[in-house]
Amino acid sequence: MKLKGLMILMVLINAFGFSIVVAVYGFESEIFNDRVVAGYTHILESALFDTGLFEIVDRSSLEKVLQEHKLELTGLVQNVSRVAELGKLAGADYVVVGVIDQTPAGYVVGVRIIDVKTAKIVFTHSESIASMGETENVIEKIVRLIDVENGVIVKRKPKDVAEVQPEALKRLNTGVREKSMIAVDLLPAYEETKDEYGYVVDRSLYFVPLIKFGTAEFKNNRISSFRGFNIALGTSRRNYLGSFFFEYGTVIFFVPYFEVGISFGGESVFVDAGLFWFALPYLAFNLTF
Repeated sequence: MKLKGLMILMVLINAFGFSIVVAVYGFESEIFNDRVVAGYTHILESALFDTGLFEIVDRSSLEKVLQEHKLELTGLVQNVSRVAELGKLAGADYVVVGVIDQTPAGYVVGVRIIDVKTAKIVFTHSESIASMGETENVIEKIVRLIDVENGVIVKRKPKDVAEVQPEALKRLNTGVREKSMIAVDLLPAYEETKDEYGYVVDRSLYFVPLIKFGTAEFKNNRISSFRGFNIALGTSRRNYLGSFFFEYGTVIFFVPYFEVGISFGGESVFVDAGLFWFALPYLAFNLTF
């Protein structure tokens, strides 16, 4: 009796679209290496998860299926029945695949969703872009066209997308994202040794770390601000203008400080060179995740 009740509950859950399992096998591309393609696949997975509509099959589980059957993703996009079979082996209801290719006018990004049970394409959409810098935004745009009705994936009309997209995707649509950040400022200090007459006979350089942690905001893939706390019992706030930044905050609860500088590096790891209190040069190492 309990088993029968559980089966009925599972049917109801699937019928109302509360548990749709999606296997994201990702993008196929002949113009980019595996590392770049994996990054775009991660963006696709994240955008699908942020809709709140899907449960995403773990990446390691998908790779295990491919390894066990000695398969590669190359050529899978066009082989619908094979994709459906792999989705069934991964325990998914739907499989998401895509392609990123080059055209005479730029690039094209396409996404296709296959129903595992029927081996039919239930969603397909592609967008043309002028540069690869637009890829992340166009992937998120395509995901906003995906909807669920009565437990089945369908394609939204473009005019309805802005009205029904989740709050998380509204932020993605504006190019705004937030990531956790840890920053370590290395402030130089000197220790002097004086003789009996008061003259400096030795000077040693050492660094005092000021560790900060908080939230970094990114707009259009560039860091725009940081807000958080520091281990000197204070707060820190930083605003960016391109690579340049201005930071202000407090230490020991209420003592103010100011910094100006410039950042070098990528989105996840970057280095700052600046002036503490507009005078003391320092280096800082930043990590976002």
